[in-house]
Amino acid sequence: MVREVHAERGLTTLVITHDLGVVAEVADRLAVMYGGRVAEQGPTREVLAGPRHPYTRGLLGAVPRLVGDIGEAHALPGRPPTLADIPADGCVFRGRCPLRMDVCETGRPPVVVSGSRSAACHALRDDDGHDDGDGPVVAAATGEEQA
Repeated sequence: MVREVHAERGLTTLVITHDLGVVAEVADRLAVMYGGRVAEQGPTREVLAGPRHPYTRGLLGAVPRLVGDIGEAHALPGRPPTLADIPADGCVFRGRCPLRMDVCETGRPPVVVSGSRSAACHALRDDDGHDDGDGPVVAAATGEEQA
């Protein structure tokens, strides 16, 4: 129904949900947010097919499957932040991240852009400042969120 209305009227709709199944069905672009910051964004199918940010990977790994072993779904460790405990510095996902590094404590994650996608994560860069092979680092994180 959402797609029909969009086609008829040429509208854009912002859908905010935790249901990745809904996102896969109705959204052309996806922005995954954690603690009020964009962790990863890009075309929905590309992000869901090949997530780059550890949070996006964790979300997809937590989705129960309709077939196979239900035990394959793994909840993210820890608890999500509240408004009172979102850190001002560093990566907001660091307390739950399997790729956590020392720099995650104080450094705002760089935004690594690859084609039409971006992800904000220190683990996507190597020691020379290059990303993990999916494309060049063309934007650095600032105090502003990138859309």
